[in-house]
Amino acid sequence: MLINSKVAKQQLLNILAGQSQTDLVPADMLPYLTGWLVKAKLGAALYEALGDDFIAEKATLQGIYYTNVYRDTVQKKLFLQVAEQLNPAETEIILLKGSAIAPLAWDEPFLRFKADVDFLVRREKMADVHKVLHGMQFRYKKPDKIKSYFSDLPPTNKEGQIEMVSPTVDRVQIEAHTEIFVGHVQRLTNRRIEDEIWERKVPADLNIMPAGVEVELPFWRLGNEDLILHTIIHTAVNHQYDPNTLRNMVDVLRLNDRLEIDWQVVYERVVWMRAKTAVWLFLHLMAGVFGELPSEIDALRQKLEPGKLRRHLLEKFITPDKVLNLYNILLTSRRFGLLLLQIDRPIDMLKVLVRLPWLMAD
Repeated sequence: MLINSKVAKQQLLNILAGQSQTDLVPADMLPYLTGWLVKAKLGAALYEALGDDFIAEKATLQGIYYTNVYRDTVQKKLFLQVAEQLNPAETEIILLKGSAIAPLAWDEPFLRFKADVDFLVRREKMADVHKVLHGMQFRYKKPDKIKSYFSDLPPTNKEGQIEMVSPTVDRVQIEAHTEIFVGHVQRLTNRRIEDEIWERKVPADLNIMPAGVEVELPFWRLGNEDLILHTIIHTAVNHQYDPNTLRNMVDVLRLNDRLEIDWQVVYERVVWMRAKTAVWLFLHLMAGVFGELPSEIDALRQKLEPGKLRRHLLEKFITPDKVLNLYNILLTSRRFGLLLLQIDRPIDMLKVLVRLPWLMAD
């Protein structure tokens, strides 16, 4: 029996997220879905999930799978070289994003594609990071003109964020941060929680290391609730639901199954930060993408729901179907509207509008 492509996508995403009651893959749609999941950076996860009966599909995905293995190993080894020179005993390092999520959410960290290695250091240590990376012949990443005005600091800023690429043929990208919620817009609109982040850090899973590599360096990660909150807000504001969104939604669902997360605490932090709309939109879209949410996550979605007018306006810019189809609003001028509508308070929207010409020129 042929199956609707949207339903097939939902079924397959639920399997990858560990939310399905069956491992039955919609075989009729798989040739189409394979390319779609590769674009969503879920190709290695699909390879792992497929049984031996899917010979053709696994052959197609095999190169992606082993490229992920290789990429993961190279990233980790290079990061360890950076960390050893920084001396984590004196410079605390908090792993961020994929580097922290992969060993927690996935049986094998390489199943989760990571474009770069992100970590957080205290502001006074950023000059040391800059010195180490330059000493290792890293070079600045070319600025991303599409999003720099609303998201990232200029790459040469030594205090807020450094984006640098290794001189090796692999061109491993390292991003060092002093804030987990980076960007001009979030500085103008959200309350900061940077000090609390350091107080709530927990030891990182050292499964981040390549097989056979013994490491005694102390690494940290965000606490469970902060890890979830960072993943959601970074997707909503910094990436504005680009094609990586499905991977990040799968991460959230897998983390919810594997970690003890107090969703009431998440709610309280969202409210205090003034990030209710952004978090609600992520959860609303995730509900449409996967068909339904675990009850504890759906309860948070309902508590954060904005008014009817804002919901109506947001639907003009992004919908679950657009997320499923890997729509990239960052490539259009509509990104301005989506960004503004995710700001909770009208006064903060006005702050961003007044400074928009300056932000765009940055």
